[in-house]
Amino acid sequence: MPIFEAFPFHSGFTLTLQIARPFAEPVLEMAIRYSFPFGFLAMIPLSRLVGPLMPWAIVPAFVVLFLVFDAAFGSSEHEERNTGSRLAYRMIPWAYIPVQLATILWGAVDASQSTSIAAILGLATATGGATGIFGMLAAHEMIHSRARGERALGLMMLAGVTYMHFRVSHLQGHHRLAATPADSATARRGESVYRFVLRSITGQLRDTWRWERDRTADRDWPLLANRLVRYAGATLVIYAAFDIVLGWRSLLFQGTQSAIAILVLELFDYVAHYGLLRRALPGGGAEPLAPWHSWNTTRRFSNWCLLNGGHHSAHHRAPARVYQDLRPVPSTPRLPFGYAGTMLLALVPPLWRRVMDRRLQDWRGAARSPAPPVARRARHDDRAA
Repeated sequence: MPIFEAFPFHSGFTLTLQIARPFAEPVLEMAIRYSFPFGFLAMIPLSRLVGPLMPWAIVPAFVVLFLVFDAAFGSSEHEERNTGSRLAYRMIPWAYIPVQLATILWGAVDASQSTSIAAILGLATATGGATGIFGMLAAHEMIHSRARGERALGLMMLAGVTYMHFRVSHLQGHHRLAATPADSATARRGESVYRFVLRSITGQLRDTWRWERDRTADRDWPLLANRLVRYAGATLVIYAAFDIVLGWRSLLFQGTQSAIAILVLELFDYVAHYGLLRRALPGGGAEPLAPWHSWNTTRRFSNWCLLNGGHHSAHHRAPARVYQDLRPVPSTPRLPFGYAGTMLLALVPPLWRRVMDRRLQDWRGAARSPAPPVARRARHDDRAA
């Protein structure tokens, strides 16, 4: 229901409100749909004001709120009406990344002044949870952009979580190889999330090194042109600056929050393509990536908070498309819950396999029906790479 329809217009304000409605309603609709991450992020410093150990409650609170609001707002199999200017939508990730980076810096300063390791780890876990859930999705939106400035902003966010090479491994690897055994970020059927996370992190790092080594092989100074080397250098500078200016406690904070953020991102990767594989073609290679090679969720709240990340098939169909234009794709695999519920399920491998392997089998059976959906090759914008 549009926001303004929930409130009647009475008395002398009627004319003013009716005139303002065409301009105010799109802004309020957009603010409610996609600005929740700012509220979640604000919970971290507020919890720290309550007590040094209160940030430990933040990640469980995130999970509970996602579960409650996913249930409350329900699902939508239809296109959501996105109103308002395109610039206003773009300003949300533009604003969120600096705020998230500022929160990381504030956390590092606070940690440097703490005498409690438990308090430092609690603050790092809360910050990393927010960064992994919201910051990584904002960075993902930016690195897919055609605009150089936005790609730089996304890379800054990735630098804040010690994962800059994700820009290369995701754009040049995952979007070409998703749902194939060659993709380190695609979970195989029967693979636990714990094994996947280790394989994905090491595999993406190894793949990035190989691609960059081949790309720069004919350069005069290949190491200087190698993005992985440059990213490693930038990371060393960041950590050295933290140590020199703030001390070892800030390093403990930064390393922990980065690790938590990376783990959350890899959890997203795990559930996004679990067990879905493109068929090998007789002449070699794999069939084109199709909408049914990604798991999706139509839970409204999950998609509002995650910049429509639940419309994963739509994203792979057009990787450079801005988040507010992503729509549910009919006849695609569906996750059993929103992202919070699904990721909790993934943490218990026996339950995960019991639920997801059955869904996977049912989907494969449906895909072998006489009239499967028509495949569409995923388009990758080379300029975004």
